[in-house]
Amino acid sequence: MSFLYKYRPFNKDTLKTLALRKLFFSRPAFFNDPFDSQLSPEEFARELNTEGITHGTKRIEMSSSFMDRCLRDAGILCLSKKNENILMWSHYADSHRGLCIGFTEDLLEDLNTSNEGQEFSKYEVSYDTNHPFLDIQRDILYGHKYGTGDAFIDQCTLEDDLLEASISKKHQHWIYEDEVRFYTKSYGLYEFSPSSVDHIIFGMNASLDDIETVRNILKTEEWSHVELLNAHRKPCALELEIPVKLA
Repeated sequence: MSFLYKYRPFNKDTLKTLALRKLFFSRPAFFNDPFDSQLSPEEFARELNTEGITHGTKRIEMSSSFMDRCLRDAGILCLSKKNENILMWSHYADSHRGLCIGFTEDLLEDLNTSNEGQEFSKYEVSYDTNHPFLDIQRDILYGHKYGTGDAFIDQCTLEDDLLEASISKKHQHWIYEDEVRFYTKSYGLYEFSPSSVDHIIFGMNASLDDIETVRNILKTEEWSHVELLNAHRKPCALELEIPVKLA
């Protein structure tokens, strides 16, 4: 079975995530990467036009208002497929003093079930050095995906692809994150079921007091299945291993 991981520092917000069983979906405007989910189709089309590339740019530019509506107040939850990444533990889990929540593959279904009236989508992130919209512009120029003959359907398909590209394509520098994302139209807190959590890993520098605090939150029956693990250094390698189940 594969899992998705949320790296977190040990703080009040993390404790609330577990105590209230709610995950925070962030606005793209507050991401630490200004290129992430914040690219403008209008600016992209305008730049291509200045370079003498005009085919397809008008259709991309027409999608700007759609993209603004979908991303201005959107909520995105960023997870990783990896639990042993040293950089992730350093950057997002307070220099290995925090924790890493291991969610099951059922998380998407859980979110859609637990939050009535709110729709969630899942995206696998890919990494490149090219602008996310370039492939779409080439499809307009050379392909048939946006040329079915039905202008409305073609534009809707184009807008959906632009939205997906904006959310799910990042610069190659971020490839170490091996990221999966959940998207919904409004940022904020959303409920999840404890059954979607399989295990929690504590960083190698996590304090015993912090571990005990989390253990106390998980005392109720609904959390009884969750394994508590501890990350350690590998003795003969610059790597982490997560072999130790806490008693």
